[in-house]
Amino acid sequence: MTETTIALLGRVIEIRTLESRLDALCNQLSHGKDSYAIAKGVRAGLADATRSLLGEYQNKIQRTPEQRYLEGLLAHYENPYLGMSPNQKYNLKIKDLKLPETVVSLLENHFPDRYVGELVQRTEKEVLEIDGFGRRTFDKVNTELARMNLRFGMEISGYRRPGSP
Repeated sequence: MTETTIALLGRVIEIRTLESRLDALCNQLSHGKDSYAIAKGVRAGLADATRSLLGEYQNKIQRTPEQRYLEGLLAHYENPYLGMSPNQKYNLKIKDLKLPETVVSLLENHFPDRYVGELVQRTEKEVLEIDGFGRRTFDKVNTELARMNLRFGMEISGYRRPGSP
């Protein structure tokens, strides 16, 4: 193991320890109405620290497992759905997903409900039957749902879209 790797791993351990401590704090605050905003701020800070670490070691870790690990960690911290409760995810509008505008339009035009909670209760077959919705488009949506730990064909008992009685 090189000195660079050892130094880098030490810094990663510091970030992961900080993440653990901040997660514990966020869990204590999770009953407050601002808990999602706090968690989002924490993730942004962790993403900044990871991005800074990538920049600092950029020339020393190119095309190494360390670089891939840091890039994966950064993608994890940049996940906009991290820290959301299942209900918060279900109540997101389809237009708020990180998808190309054309994909959002296809979904919104076909499904009048327009909420993620209703979309994930659809089957793969139902979604693939949308005109202009091919396998690649389906895979984009499926990947975005996976980032939220959701999938097509879910049964969500008792789900009601926002604003319904």
